Amino acid sequence: MKFLFPIILFFSFAAVRAQTAASDLMTCGLNMIWRNHPHPDSALALALKLQKEYPEYQPALTEDLLARCYLQKGDSLRAERYFLKLLSRGSLGDSLQDLRASASNQLADIYFAQQKWRAALDHMHWQLTKYKPQHRMCMGGCGATFKFRDAYREAVCWYNLNAKDSAIAVLGPKIFRPNAFYCWDDDDLSYDTISRFWVNTVFELYGKAAAKAELIKALKMVTYRETIDTKYPTHYLEADCRTRFLGMILHLDENVGYGLEPGQTSIPYVSKEIFVQDLKQSYAYKMIMEQDCEDAGFMGSP
Repeated sequence: MKFLFPIILFFSFAAVRAQTAASDLMTCGLNMIWRNHPHPDSALALALKLQKEYPEYQPALTEDLLARCYLQKGDSLRAERYFLKLLSRGSLGDSLQDLRASASNQLADIYFAQQKWRAALDHMHWQLTKYKPQHRMCMGGCGATFKFRDAYREAVCWYNLNAKDSAIAVLGPKIFRPNAFYCWDDDDLSYDTISRFWVNTVFELYGKAAAKAELIKALKMVTYRETIDTKYPTHYLEADCRTRFLGMILHLDENVGYGLEPGQTSIPYVSKEIFVQDLKQSYAYKMIMEQDCEDAGFMGSP
């Protein structure tokens, strides 16, 4: 018995050392990928070593790391293979469940770039339904921009699947916002590019005259309601400003609560008139109403 304890201690120590070494490799590799290391081969070498020497250590994380390494190297086929392998696993547990939604989101990007519209659309939907939803974080106030861009990519898929009505419906509720509402860091995609795509799709399906008539009607149907939320020590003004356009409900308000000072019951910049003015500053509105978009500061090819 006195010889058994040292043996157990030795193997326990070896297991801890292996676990620590694997964890260090994983952390180093992830740091390189998330920081866009200029030499993705270095991160890939770590990931392959992790897969070979520590196959039992967080295999789902290793597959995710390998997929991202290959994606950063421009090898979308190998990245796709590892993302699909990750998705084929059973339950990953709560701590790793977001990997499946993230992998599905990455596959949507891959298939979108390959113009595999149905596959891209499936993964866009599955990341929100089949897997645990991957929430778009605010990220410095740009959460709305991510949702706008995601809606555009979904709309492009519907358009190329010859479902233009669905393309209009998925992007329409987000299109009537001024450029200042969104923030951009993507040189390949811009606010006016997305707006032009959507408006041109509307013109294809309904015609310019009908679209303009429906938008004029929508402006006459705008409703506005204010409520004050008193559940918290700081009271909040909530505004509901909406209308209908081509069968869609357009929420013109920003869907947020506005903090009130003690005794305050209104906010000068929150009103029906302000929200309607924001709609009229949108590129989509100006294009449908045939206003000069260049004079308003919007440039781009139709």
